[in-house]
Amino acid sequence: MKKNIFTLLRQGNFTQFNAVVNKNFASILSIERLKEKRRNKLEEKNTNLNINNIKKEDKENKITSKSVKEIPIKNRIFENPQKALEILKTLPQKFPNQTIDMVVGLNIDPKRGDQVVRGIYSMPGGSNKIPKVCVFTSSALADLAKAAGADIIADAQTYKDISEGVINFDKTVCTLDTLPSLKNLGRTLGPLGLMPSTKVGTACTADNLQKIIKDLKMGSREFKTDIWGQVQIPVGKFDFSSEKILENIDSFMKAVVDKKPEAVKGRYLLYAMLYTYKFSFRMDIKNMDPKSSTYFMNK
Repeated sequence: MKKNIFTLLRQGNFTQFNAVVNKNFASILSIERLKEKRRNKLEEKNTNLNINNIKKEDKENKITSKSVKEIPIKNRIFENPQKALEILKTLPQKFPNQTIDMVVGLNIDPKRGDQVVRGIYSMPGGSNKIPKVCVFTSSALADLAKAAGADIIADAQTYKDISEGVINFDKTVCTLDTLPSLKNLGRTLGPLGLMPSTKVGTACTADNLQKIIKDLKMGSREFKTDIWGQVQIPVGKFDFSSEKILENIDSFMKAVVDKKPEAVKGRYLLYAMLYTYKFSFRMDIKNMDPKSSTYFMNK
């Protein structure tokens, strides 16, 4: 290339000289650009490798800095809720004062109406929310309902508001004599889980009215199996003591076992888990049956 350029200079052919120089300069520039791109890619690749190595090291250091008990393992089964709560209390929270939930799997066919499990369980250990209770009953029992803690005694305006979609309560209770009048409100109350039911106990006789209202005001909650045959319920808040949470779990397990359908034969409880937003703990189901001698509250 140098020889050709000098030859053109000696001959005085500046037109061809400029063309050759421009052509070679363009090819050299393109080669330099390619080299620069390759260098940038290599640098980027090395940077990513360094970042991944740093993350990996941080993760390893994070894991090794914890004891084995502090790391929830999916395949690990805890003997009872006491041990699960003991470890859960030492773990960092995703949000302040999280709710601790529980799920219990049942050996039922949720598609069969006679195997749907539902009811009410009390929370003797405390609840994070006091519900607003609306009572549908006769005028003769209105005073008894108010004395038990009812927030709303349904009247004509209440029926109108519900039919228009205005709901300003969390729970409903009715006496059996008013149950037929609620059929027209079923489309509104049903999808919200607010329709009183004799199976749950929120549709009751006059003798049980005050007890049901008091239980709900004390934090009692309804439960019902989902499409997978399991029940999911809250059992307390993170700042509750372990003893209070265990009392709520005990109340729930007894309520679930008492509602065992007659059509279910053999094993009834399949699995039980405590969980928060970030962690889950599976318990040994042998210790979760209130009718068993190994029940966790018997220890």
